[in-house]
Amino acid sequence: MPEAHAKLGPSSAETWMNCPGSAVLSVGMERKGSVYADEGTTAHSLAEQVLNGADILDLDAPVDMKRNVGIYVAHVNLQTQAPGAVLHVEAKVKITDDLWGTADAVVWKPLTRTLHVIDLKYGAGVGVEVTENLQLKIYSLAALLEFGYPAEA
Repeated sequence: MPEAHAKLGPSSAETWMNCPGSAVLSVGMERKGSVYADEGTTAHSLAEQVLNGADILDLDAPVDMKRNVGIYVAHVNLQTQAPGAVLHVEAKVKITDDLWGTADAVVWKPLTRTLHVIDLKYGAGVGVEVTENLQLKIYSLAALLEFGYPAEA
């Protein structure tokens, strides 16, 4: 997984869209981690490995994390069962040099001309809405631009 962060990252879109000055004022500031961020990073790494073919039982992670990541992986794999489906795991997608991110899973279904952008959310405390989610909207547009799939609404 990439370590660099975009100036306008999709995961912080809510902040910089509501306070545009924050994008400029936060340049060079240290990004503070937390045990929760570390746990999310571990879960994402686990999911990436499994989606790329590793057996989840062979990987070193807590049992509850394996179970939760397994639910995400099962959902992604279900999307890939469509004929001709193409899976992109941890795909860097960009709109501009400043606005880009890494989509956890992108699935293209050519028969239905649909693009699924699936984001793993791991943790507790802060709820994330699926509908009208700015991060997913940005990832979706960026994936369409990056891969050039002729998706339809």
